[in-house]
Amino acid sequence: MRNYLFYTKGDLRSTIEAHKQNIKKDIEGQESNYILNVNEDDYIDYLYNKYIINQLILHDEQISIVDQKERNIDVSHEWDRVIFDRSQPYYVKGNSITIGIPYEGDRDLFYLRPSTFSTVFPIGVITNSDLLLVYEGANLTSKGIKDNLNSDIRTIKDYISWTNTDIKPFNDNLKSYLQELFTNRKNKLLKDLNLVSSLGIPLRKNTEYVQTYVIPTNKKTVKIAKPLVNKKTFVPEPSIDMSTYEDILGTLNNMSMVMERCPEAFSKMDEESLRQHFLVQLNGIYEGKATGETFNANGKTDILLRENGKNVFIGECKFWKGDKVFIDTINQILSYMCWRDTKGAILIFNRNKNLSNILNKIPKLVQAHPNFKKVVNIQRETQFRYIFTQPSDNNREILLSIMVFDIPAKNEI
Repeated sequence: MRNYLFYTKGDLRSTIEAHKQNIKKDIEGQESNYILNVNEDDYIDYLYNKYIINQLILHDEQISIVDQKERNIDVSHEWDRVIFDRSQPYYVKGNSITIGIPYEGDRDLFYLRPSTFSTVFPIGVITNSDLLLVYEGANLTSKGIKDNLNSDIRTIKDYISWTNTDIKPFNDNLKSYLQELFTNRKNKLLKDLNLVSSLGIPLRKNTEYVQTYVIPTNKKTVKIAKPLVNKKTFVPEPSIDMSTYEDILGTLNNMSMVMERCPEAFSKMDEESLRQHFLVQLNGIYEGKATGETFNANGKTDILLRENGKNVFIGECKFWKGDKVFIDTINQILSYMCWRDTKGAILIFNRNKNLSNILNKIPKLVQAHPNFKKVVNIQRETQFRYIFTQPSDNNREILLSIMVFDIPAKNEI
């Protein structure tokens, strides 16, 4: 059925405001444990994909005839015809031609009035893939159809431009709006948890569970599924902030410069001895702080930062012994790092001389790992930084730096 376009379902800006309120209700309606356990970036990406308003794009270069058929045309309003009774329809044989124009974007936008509009509203039919324009008449001509078609397309393109102008501010600010809503909800929940914790009164066992499912959407061909979380009560866990993490890496890097300046002192050291030198430097800086952050050697765990009995930073030290050992080291450190917001580092000592070859290999090996998630860009020639997922929980991200140190071999001294 043909309808007036950009008119029949109301005002676009009011619809956008209602859309924002629906987003807020969605986030506030999630179970508390879901908000506290879900990976923030993944959840924001899911919501962005779900709620973005896809602008309209008309592909008039792909215009085509969809249908042509004979039909009865009411000509009772045509005063150049001799008709004795114009109080009722008077039909003659004519033609109906339907022209299809493919489009992209959210279909409902064709029915909403933008803030800028004219006194003329185009008429058409909207399918899932095409805008259909129908031309009917008893005496259709090629020129008449073309003139009407060109005029209609110009009008529709004007409305599309006005519509896209209205939705652009919403789309541009959607990520930050989602971030703000999510952060406010999560901070409120954490504040509530801390309040309960400070009372010192035990909680009854929580038997509620989080329902996790993918909400169907027809908006895009490529869909982002709603992130799943473990069905358990969230407990706040210790972590180190980025400034402390950068300080730790800076200390490790400074130690490598000492090795380069004094090669004779380190050329005969094995892996464990090199590890102890890094450990001594870190202990000298962090041991005894009021936060209780202390580094300890824990067997083959190499470098370990613990707080309240939990690991918050782990460093693994390895000589480069080929691709397999490197992958095994990643698996090893991931198995250790089982706490939220854990940050760590792999220290690679190279005595094979071909450092450039190792630096070229590392990104390829890392990005082929099943728990690799994304690259974090840093401007350091012999350092890399990546986000991994924890093997038993995809919502737990691990920030892992890989630092490569060139250590002189014995025969070089």
